[in-house]
Amino acid sequence: MGLHSIPSLPQSELPPLPRPSSPSSAAAAGGAAQLQTKAALLASNRPPMDPSERDLLRDIPYLLLGLPSTHFPLQEKSLSLPSSLPAPVISLLYSLAEPGLLYKSLQRFIATEEALGEDTVGLVGQSLRGAVKGELAGWMNLVAGIESEIRRFLATKEGSGVTLKRVAIWVREGTLGLRLMSVIIEETNTLKGGQLVDKVHSFTSHGDPYIRTFAHKLLLQITKPWYEMLKTWIYQGVLQDPFQEFFVRETNPLEPRSKYPPYGSSAYASALPKQSAWEGKYSLEETLVPGFIGEQVARKVFLIGKSLNFIRGDCGEEGYVIDHAKEASLEGTFPCSLALSFSFLPLLALLSSFGTSDVSLCWKDYGLIVELSYGNTVALEQSIDKAYLTTTSKLVELMKVKFGFWDHLNAFKKYILLGQGDFIAILMESIGYPLHLKFLPSAIFPLQTLYKSIPLSPHHCF
Repeated sequence: MGLHSIPSLPQSELPPLPRPSSPSSAAAAGGAAQLQTKAALLASNRPPMDPSERDLLRDIPYLLLGLPSTHFPLQEKSLSLPSSLPAPVISLLYSLAEPGLLYKSLQRFIATEEALGEDTVGLVGQSLRGAVKGELAGWMNLVAGIESEIRRFLATKEGSGVTLKRVAIWVREGTLGLRLMSVIIEETNTLKGGQLVDKVHSFTSHGDPYIRTFAHKLLLQITKPWYEMLKTWIYQGVLQDPFQEFFVRETNPLEPRSKYPPYGSSAYASALPKQSAWEGKYSLEETLVPGFIGEQVARKVFLIGKSLNFIRGDCGEEGYVIDHAKEASLEGTFPCSLALSFSFLPLLALLSSFGTSDVSLCWKDYGLIVELSYGNTVALEQSIDKAYLTTTSKLVELMKVKFGFWDHLNAFKKYILLGQGDFIAILMESIGYPLHLKFLPSAIFPLQTLYKSIPLSPHHCF
């Protein structure tokens, strides 16, 4: 169906034509003329069409591909037809010329990739052109099938196998696909990356089921490079976005900290980084977040990759990030029912020991691994939630165990004398009663007097 095959014609359920009651009655009428339909009578009295329908059918394959022919001198966006043709035939030929003109415009869109360059088109734009190119190949297969049917019909001198109306029925669904791709290209002409994906995703909410299905089929191929960026970011903490299409952006890199001059030198101030690695290295571009992701999920994705990058670069735990990428790419894509029942990691290790190059490929054959792709929202949310919990737990553990974050807080607390010695206790005992009284501006001076009256001996402070 659609752009790839000739649709089958529905069987007619009309009753058969009426016939004379008996041959004898017709003969008795003096050899009256046989009963004919109204269409046959009109066709017999109508002057012959010039050019004939058989001649027009011979050039229909060229018309469907937007190529000029003898009877259809196509120009860039117009078609000239003989005025001798009946009005219904002219209307039918114009409907058949529409997919040909759309086909040519889509071919020109594919050819713009080299002229615009990779920076302007981007990976998602390249995938869009690849998807359109695949649909155009299906349209060519449909036209080839129609051409073979026309040639078979023209080889017989008589018959009514192929007509212009029947060809119009065959290409009706494919014309809708070409028209939808032209609309998508026109509306995404200036968009890139996540904005392009979001715009095509909006067509999946259309009321027409054919448009919803066709847009979903295009998105399965268009979103492939976008999902590769997402998986690399949440599994490895690496941003592979050469054309700035992902909703995570990398700012100017910081200078290496190991090359700082000695503290106190004149060059120390100029060598300090202008922004921190945690707060300023990456930023979230909300305009590039697709609609099927959502703002909360996008912020989780942003924190996951930033945490992994911070763990590898600033905490020196590159081995953990590598192990996390292996486990998340395999175990994190199993369905929940399988993950809760038993663990597959020992079996995966066993397969790896036997020299299996791609373990995930073996599990895909049995349907046990769910790939992160468009339309699989459940697997996407599960993978993001699991990666978020794992990375944040590891980051808190490193701050607590490896870097002694709580010890630093306690030392800072002791440094500012909070909760240490008798100073705080004596202060609260002295000003406790005045603090329970109604506030008056004149009460400030007694509080200052009580504060100054507290002895500041070393015993009270330390």
